[in-house]
Amino acid sequence: VVASALVVSTPPTCPDVIRYAMTQPLQFTPGTKIVYSNAGYCILSQVIAKISGQSYESYVRDQILAPAGVHAMSMAMARLSQRGSLEAKYYNYNGSALVTSAFGEGQVQLAYFADPATGGGAFGWLGSPIDLTRVMTAFEGVRIGNFVSEDSKTQMMIDTHLPDAALVGTPSYRWRGLGLVVGP
Repeated sequence: VVASALVVSTPPTCPDVIRYAMTQPLQFTPGTKIVYSNAGYCILSQVIAKISGQSYESYVRDQILAPAGVHAMSMAMARLSQRGSLEAKYYNYNGSALVTSAFGEGQVQLAYFADPATGGGAFGWLGSPIDLTRVMTAFEGVRIGNFVSEDSKTQMMIDTHLPDAALVGTPSYRWRGLGLVVGP
């Protein structure tokens, strides 16, 4: 959709996604709903790069991962053929539909349809369970004191009661915090 609207080749770049997003009307009044947004993370990664003077990936490696003792994480690649040596192969569940590849390769599994470079900070980092544990224990303050301030942790994990407000107080209620689905 973005490439077609801007008449650029596919897959579009993160700046293309931002340029397209800026032409679109808001889908709801800000503050009334929370919806995950790849475009929002794309914008954030570009802001980080502009302010830091580094690429988003370099900044995250230097300022977030290295202090947490994580040195082997990498940005995800787009195609099955680009999968890292220790990276899992992604599978669809039985009966799931194939989607149109952003690379003009026809129908592919959802995990391989887009280019992570398109989304900047919206797409994933690959890491071992040990690396992920190091990130989370740094966040908790278990291994590294003051990695993230208590106020920042609270803000990142806050339950806004905006999404699925009718489910608040039920076992089905969930919200997002720190990019994770959180719940009671």
